[in-house]
Amino acid sequence: MSGWILTAPLSSAPLAIGLCWWGVVLLLWAIQLERPWINVLPFPPLTVLALHLFLRWELGGMVLLISGHGPGDIQDWIAHVPQALPLNAVMTSGIVLAGLLNWRLIRRSTTPASAAIKNDSPHRGFNKQQLLLLGAITGVVAIGYIAVGFFAGTLDRGAAYFTWAGRFWRPDTLFSAAIRLRDLYFIVLPLLLWRWRRNLLIVMAFLLPTTASLAASALLGGRGLLLYPGLLTLGGLWLAQANPKLIRWLMLALCAVALSAIAVLPTMRHSETFQQSSTSDLKTRLGALRYGSEILQSSTAIPLIGRDLYAWSDPYLFREPGVSQPPAGSKRLSNLLFLWAPQAVMPDRPPINDGHLIAKEIKGSPDEGTQDGRHIWFPGVSLSADLYWRFRWPGVVLGSGIFGLLYAYFCRVWYQLADLNRSTATTLIALFPSTFLQGPPLRSLSETAWNWLYEFPKYALMLAAITVLIGLINRLWPAPAPSAENQPTRQ
Repeated sequence: MSGWILTAPLSSAPLAIGLCWWGVVLLLWAIQLERPWINVLPFPPLTVLALHLFLRWELGGMVLLISGHGPGDIQDWIAHVPQALPLNAVMTSGIVLAGLLNWRLIRRSTTPASAAIKNDSPHRGFNKQQLLLLGAITGVVAIGYIAVGFFAGTLDRGAAYFTWAGRFWRPDTLFSAAIRLRDLYFIVLPLLLWRWRRNLLIVMAFLLPTTASLAASALLGGRGLLLYPGLLTLGGLWLAQANPKLIRWLMLALCAVALSAIAVLPTMRHSETFQQSSTSDLKTRLGALRYGSEILQSSTAIPLIGRDLYAWSDPYLFREPGVSQPPAGSKRLSNLLFLWAPQAVMPDRPPINDGHLIAKEIKGSPDEGTQDGRHIWFPGVSLSADLYWRFRWPGVVLGSGIFGLLYAYFCRVWYQLADLNRSTATTLIALFPSTFLQGPPLRSLSETAWNWLYEFPKYALMLAAITVLIGLINRLWPAPAPSAENQPTRQ
């Protein structure tokens, strides 16, 4: 209420500002519900999804509402975001309220699994050898993805982007297929460096290529390549029981860098200097980075930050031609019949991930961002926006309730299985929701179905294979008993 009173006079849509603060309440509620887990884990499932939604529609929407005006299409977002905000407010409310119901049922029926977590456990699920192997496996994906993307140009947002965008077979295809392991790498990295801090060779073997990959990410022009690893590493520091004061200062620094990067990097990569340079031309790329930083001194920085935080194209539902389009119903949902047909085997299968198609259709430009018959620009819509596009408000309310209940059941299973101290498998289960921060399992309706029914079973097999491999190596290379001096402490 205090936040709403302070910010409502800054916008012409005070009720929409209030809706954003309701979203803040939902985030705090989710954190409170999972507080026993957050004592030892950075991103339990309900909190991480609420946090992702907070960064999108609550924070991004509030910045748009406060900015008042913006250049070009940003003004469309500002004008129509008050109508779009209720869509995700309903979805977030459904998820958190279902989580509240779930938590109350758990507390009445049984002791939550989080009670089994011992805050003073010295292992955090891994001995040094297990942690080293997990870091090596996930590090190959994390570092290899950026290295291939940098040298082959698959992640470059310059001229090389148009060569690779929209193609299935690319030099980094195998890394992309296991991309959530990259997120796990940045979560476990601080704990790994702490456990092996007395071995300078191993510390440098992880620290140097990781730092180089982050520096390369900045030159590629991608914000997510740089910012999400930073946020996940902060979560890893919490997992490693770093000093909370240090984490707070690093969080403030990351917020400052993030807000700057959200405005600077898009401006940099749209500059002529950047578009005409290659990834090997470091001098030109650094010059383009300085050019992009000039945006911070202009009045367009704030609305640009708001739009890029919000990211979804939901506001276009409430302006022409989207507002006049009839409900789409089950359009393209029949494509889900091909859900389990891998594109590598069936390259001409109908599109499953259709968020960019929906976004372009509601804008009235279905062929926008195409080249040689393939899409090279991929905007998106939220799950609630897709439900509204198909079935209007009854679909949003019903769909939010159904997804909230199903996600609450997923959380309940996770609460029973996740444990940092029982085994490698339960530790990997405990860490996996961290990947939802960058890759949330709710996008368009078809993409959400793809996440849960195709992608997650794939990762279940990957995590099972990692568990077996770590167990095998651990038997061949027994770990010594941990000593007290190797244990991190939280003050």
